[in-house]
Amino acid sequence: SAMCSSMHAFFGKDGRGNNEQDLQKNGITKKITQKYSVVHSRMMNSIGEMLFEGAHQKFGVDRRAGIDLPPDLISSILSPLGMNNSSIVMITDGRSLDPIKRLSSDPTTAPYFQVVPQGISTKASDIMFAILADVFIGSPVSTFSHYIAHTRYALGIGNSYLFYRRNATTEKFETFCHDEECLQHWINMMVSLF
Repeated sequence: SAMCSSMHAFFGKDGRGNNEQDLQKNGITKKITQKYSVVHSRMMNSIGEMLFEGAHQKFGVDRRAGIDLPPDLISSILSPLGMNNSSIVMITDGRSLDPIKRLSSDPTTAPYFQVVPQGISTKASDIMFAILADVFIGSPVSTFSHYIAHTRYALGIGNSYLFYRRNATTEKFETFCHDEECLQHWINMMVSLF
């Protein structure tokens, strides 16, 4: 079905995986690991950048990390979870290629990174793929990311990361706001930014 097209393309309809020929036919360049992470990237226009600035002022999120998706952000989240050697799959609106280039060329993320091909990507299938991921890394100002995180929380699935900032002392990324109550608090604050 269209709702599971991404899942079926990567894992096969029976969940046991597709052979290499089927993967290539769907535009998938690497076999996916059973445990995988989904990163949500989307192009931010001036309103999105204004929201990031407001999120920084009110909540302390990094001004650019949710747009740029630097490899050290992704690694700082995945490494402590033991997911740094598992597939990293990006769902995207396809309008910003910079995060794709960055993650596909970095030595720590490139071996495991790929994008859901546009030919099989639908909003519904990308949402389902992200909901069922072992780790979800989204944007604090994206309603798409909020919906995915809320659904994961409702299903009892942890490891949803939408809020991150650089530690002023160590210069390393750290995450915060790891539960549904905090996410709802942030959404209420975000509404006040308009």
